[in-house]
Amino acid sequence: MNLTNLGIAVLGLFVVLIVSALLRTYLGDSPVLPKRYKYSAKKVFFTREERTLYDTLVTALGTSYLIFARVPLTAVLDYTTERQSADAAKKHIADKRLDFVLVGKADNAPKLGIVLEKGPHDEVIEDVLKDSGLPLMQLDNRTGFDAAALGRRVAELALK
Repeated sequence: MNLTNLGIAVLGLFVVLIVSALLRTYLGDSPVLPKRYKYSAKKVFFTREERTLYDTLVTALGTSYLIFARVPLTAVLDYTTERQSADAAKKHIADKRLDFVLVGKADNAPKLGIVLEKGPHDEVIEDVLKDSGLPLMQLDNRTGFDAAALGRRVAELALK
């Protein structure tokens, strides 16, 4: 080994020691491990309004559809096409969810997205569902829910 190679090796070792010392100073002596988060089960799954709507949907629809709650848009929309970045499209809707999704029993396909209005309309959800062809029903939870009227409205929207 000539002096140039020896010098490079010593310099490399010196850099490794400095970086190691800095990491220990800022991170402590323990190796860098992912933080372990603490979780606990929620006391209730549905809000009062969501539970009321769920019960009304069950009454109105019987066994016509499968009813799923709190469904991320990524679970019901296909965002992978040749003309767009799948990652970007997924990020655009990643934090959006539908309060309920009705799924057809025969074909296992989403038939209707339902959102309880809790404030201003979510234009991303409206636009994305409109573009996708999946109908959206927006309900105002301040007026209560009538099973017969809800059943008729579901039939209108889900059968389009």
